[in-house]
Amino acid sequence: MRTWCILLLVTASISCAREEPAPAETAASSDTVTTSPDTADARFDPKAAQATAPPGTIALLQKDVQVTLADYRITGLPETLMPAQYTFNVTNAGSHEHSFEVEGEGIEKALDRTLQPGQSAKLVVDLRAGTYKVYCPVADHEERGMTRPLVVQ
Repeated sequence: MRTWCILLLVTASISCAREEPAPAETAASSDTVTTSPDTADARFDPKAAQATAPPGTIALLQKDVQVTLADYRITGLPETLMPAQYTFNVTNAGSHEHSFEVEGEGIEKALDRTLQPGQSAKLVVDLRAGTYKVYCPVADHEERGMTRPLVVQ
C-alpha cells in the first residue's frame, strides 16, 4: 500500500512539474502532444532507480535485491537498507563456485547450495536494524575479498 501511495505522489509530482503550453501551442491540432525533454519519458521504476543510485544510498521501496558474485567480489548490494524482509536474488557471474551468506544481529542465513558459474538462487532474510556481514562462505573466498558490510537502519 505504501508503495502505491509513493508511486501516486511521484506521478502527481511529475504531472505538476510539466509546463503549461504557451498560447501558440494551444492552437496546435488535437493530435499534437507537447512534452519537455525532461518529462517526455518520465516513468517511475523503483528497480531502475536503485540500480542507478550511487553506492551507499538506501534502497527504498524495493525488497528484492540483485546481488552478483564474481571471482572474489560481491556487487549490486547496497551498503544500507531499511529494516524489512528482503529477497536477495544472487547470481554467480564468476568462473568459480560461490555462495552467499548474511550474518549478524543473531541471524546467520546462507543459500542452501553452492552456485556454479552462471547459476542463480534466492535467499530470503528478515533484517532488523543493525550491522551485518555479507560474504561468500566457500573455501578462502571471504579472505580473498568476497565480504561486504551491510547496515540496516
